Amino acid sequence: MSKSITIQDHTFPSKKAAAEHFGVSEATLRSRLRRGLTKEKALGLVEHERKARTGNEIDIEGTLFSSVTEAANHYNINPRTVMSRMENGQSAEAALGIKPNKENTFRPHIKVELEGVAYDNLKLACEKYGLAYHTVNMRISRGWPIERAFGLTQ
Repeated sequence: MSKSITIQDHTFPSKKAAAEHFGVSEATLRSRLRRGLTKEKALGLVEHERKARTGNEIDIEGTLFSSVTEAANHYNINPRTVMSRMENGQSAEAALGIKPNKENTFRPHIKVELEGVAYDNLKLACEKYGLAYHTVNMRISRGWPIERAFGLTQ
């Protein structure tokens, strides 16, 4: 059951009705109220100060960037890609492609034995089993045993 809401001496049967009346989506209204804005600010009737979003400064090869996004744009790399790489443990320089990733997960040198057959490398084994190299490699990097990475065991 919807609760009524009073805005500027006018009572609406629900938040949805108030949002529609003031041209704001109900989801936006609810989100703003959860963040602690007053009803009037949440509906855009009163201006509210927005806190400036500031990124963390980052030093790349002696150049100070105001944020990871600024550095990514400078090196023509999607900022989301850089942030994702950094969240996965890469240094800023590795995420930007400036320095090699110390924890490179490319495993062409891994010799694999599956069901009694030896393969010179992971890629050949993937091709034999009809699996994408990326999928198997990711499973291994997450700690899966080789047989499970190839779907041979649970």
